[in-house]
Amino acid sequence: MATLGKKTSPSRFLHRLGTTLVVLGFLLLAIVGAYFGYSLYTRSKLQDLNKELSAEAQAALLAPEATSTQAPSATQADNWDLETQELSRVLPIPTMAAAQATLQATPVPTGHLATRIVIPSIGVDSPVVELGTKIKDGELVWETANRAVGHYKTTANPGAPGNVVMSGHISSPVSNEGEVFKNLPNIKLEDEITVYTDAGRHLYQVVKKEVVKPTRTDVMDPTPRPTLTLITCVPDLVYTHRLIVTALEVPAAP
Repeated sequence: MATLGKKTSPSRFLHRLGTTLVVLGFLLLAIVGAYFGYSLYTRSKLQDLNKELSAEAQAALLAPEATSTQAPSATQADNWDLETQELSRVLPIPTMAAAQATLQATPVPTGHLATRIVIPSIGVDSPVVELGTKIKDGELVWETANRAVGHYKTTANPGAPGNVVMSGHISSPVSNEGEVFKNLPNIKLEDEITVYTDAGRHLYQVVKKEVVKPTRTDVMDPTPRPTLTLITCVPDLVYTHRLIVTALEVPAAP
């Protein structure tokens, strides 16, 4: 009588299963080890991002006084929407007292809302949307823009005295909200940034790059001169710190 085939014995099946689990375990350990090594390496390089123009160079940028020029209004992209995420994803993490003060603050009434930001040196050309914060389930959360740059609406508007604070993702593999500021770590001192409003455009030049801990909320404080502050998480895929790019408004060419 012909034999149709040998059956796999339970012991052989268990042996194969055990071998498979061991291999998967080693792979998991290798992945975790690689990520840990990547995290240590990238964090060790964060200090390399810290750069600042001298006071003399900054003064040269600011003479004569910065002005804005008229330009056609920019059109916002159609493929963005707002999602609620933890504030720690991009912005510095304020204390609860600071959060309450922020929520009670009145948006700056002067100037015009930003509609678009362009940074040619790192390939950024993005719509800008207004973002706010709120208390949800006892925690401070804020809105983040999907595939756009967000303007923190309790900070200054372009063209008004003070600090215009904007943020964007360096990457978002989980939430899939894009990576509009993926190249922000590569921005250089004196690089130009143009922010458009429905009334014109405002030109800024980078004067400082600084890596800070998430608790450094002072980077969002008002400033005496028209300033643009850009924020993203660093290192990429680790997100333990914040990269703060500071730019001052300078005269724009006609």
